Amino acid sequence: MDIKENFKNIELIETEITQTMGSIKDVDAVVVNAKNALDYGLDAKNFLVENMLKKDYPVGIVIDDNSKDEKWVKDAIDITQTKEFKDKFDEIYKGTLVLY
Repeated sequence: MDIKENFKNIELIETEITQTMGSIKDVDAVVVNAKNALDYGLDAKNFLVENMLKKDYPVGIVIDDNSKDEKWVKDAIDITQTKEFKDKFDEIYKGTLVLY
């Protein structure tokens, strides 16, 4: 994030992404993705500001062209389309990640 002006003179402290949630005890607020908050034991849906562009940047599994015809790739695709997988995915990620 590039900050061009800081009208409120808020002190901003940059941290390594793996340390951000651990910093929450020492600061008033953190900017962190919902998955990291969830991993830290917080309600990932309890936020002040939500990135409304997040659905424009989906994350997926990328398969090397040399592997695209292998059986395990088809099996992985089939598994991720099942109701059982989708239910477990939602249970684990609690809406912080979305299957497309």
